Amino acid sequence: MGTGLLKSLERESEMCRIAIADLKSRVQGFETRYGISSENFYRRFTKGELGDDLDYFEWKALIEGLQEWEKTDRELKELIDAQRSTG
Repeated sequence: MGTGLLKSLERESEMCRIAIADLKSRVQGFETRYGISSENFYRRFTKGELGDDLDYFEWKALIEGLQEWEKTDRELKELIDAQRSTG
């Protein structure tokens, strides 16, 4: 059963990497369009300094989604490492 679990975890991790690559590409599009980093944008937008443009809400959602996928991928990698060390 350990091998099946490991393969499942690795497959999920690959799905995370695909989602992360897609989200990073989309976020970079906003950075290019608006000429600021996502970190700077996010800080300023959440402080209410940039207005309510619909693009900004999409950009914010993409950043938060990217953060969640990256967190999930880190957690999966920890599980994969643990599974490999016990298997």
